[in-house]
Amino acid sequence: METHRAVAREGLDAALAALSSTAFQFVLLDEVCFALGHGLIPVEPLLAALRSCEDGKIIVMTGRNAPDALIAAADTVTEMALVKHGYERGIPAQKGVEN
Repeated sequence: METHRAVAREGLDAALAALSSTAFQFVLLDEVCFALGHGLIPVEPLLAALRSCEDGKIIVMTGRNAPDALIAAADTVTEMALVKHGYERGIPAQKGVEN
């Protein structure tokens, strides 16, 4: 678990750098909610970075189990529902995607 935390912290550091940079107008933090929800990274540094972003920067964060504090800070929150999945037709899980 410590290895996962260390790698997640590296990802958080990269995210914080992107959020503070004026070089990016759009920042996608894929699966950050998963990392937060599982305690791999702390939420407060991310919240602080979000509060300090310049106006107009678009930030998209994906993943399940977003902490309540992150939901409260967000302008828009979407919960997706499965419509259909390849599992239903016998397509096996893909490494790095579903497993």
